[in-house]
Amino acid sequence: MALKKGRRVVPKLTAEPMDVDVKDMDDAHDTAIDVEPLAMAFESLPTEESPDKSVARLDDLILEAIRKLKEPSGPSKAAIAAYIEDQYWPPADFQRLLSTKLKALVNSGKLIKVNQKYRIAPSPPPSGRIGTKVSSAEGMKAENNNAKRLTKHQVIAELEKMKGMTKEEAAAFAAKAVAEAEVAIAEAEEAARVAEAAENDAEAAKAFLDAVTLSMRNRNAASMMLRAC
Repeated sequence: MALKKGRRVVPKLTAEPMDVDVKDMDDAHDTAIDVEPLAMAFESLPTEESPDKSVARLDDLILEAIRKLKEPSGPSKAAIAAYIEDQYWPPADFQRLLSTKLKALVNSGKLIKVNQKYRIAPSPPPSGRIGTKVSSAEGMKAENNNAKRLTKHQVIAELEKMKGMTKEEAAAFAAKAVAEAEVAIAEAEEAARVAEAAENDAEAAKAFLDAVTLSMRNRNAASMMLRAC
């Protein structure tokens, strides 16, 4: 497969012993044998493919390496490079190309990088399912909002309605009201948890920024002292 400038990455080959006919040995000195070294044979492969195809094929090699290695948390860059180098003949600048391509695959969402290890990102569900979930969620949200937005006149009307109810009807109405109140409380608690998590993330980010700023100031001060000496 091509990686850059038209060079093909080809599977490594192993030499096998050849059968020689003894009868033809007498004429061996009269026959010109055109033998091309293995390395030269690889170099003489066609070079008409574009760099874009080379990059596309490097994508395939990286994904193949991750699938074949089958590590639970994903292989490291070194493991991916070792697999490709063991299975194929990469070019001289392979390490630089691999680093660039891994970064691009992570940025595009095709790979997930966690603790310097790479995993293939899961395939997204069909768009129809996403649309169904979103529409149903929006419908439930709208229904809940409509249930909460009761005017003063509506409340008075509900109370008047309760006066004419039997005990059973009043109990059912009260149970429904309690259930709606519990749902509203749960939603409020969930919103509070989300807000608290966002606040904690913001505080952690600010603490990290402060630590980096302090470290840079200390480093600059140390550099100035060294220059003064």
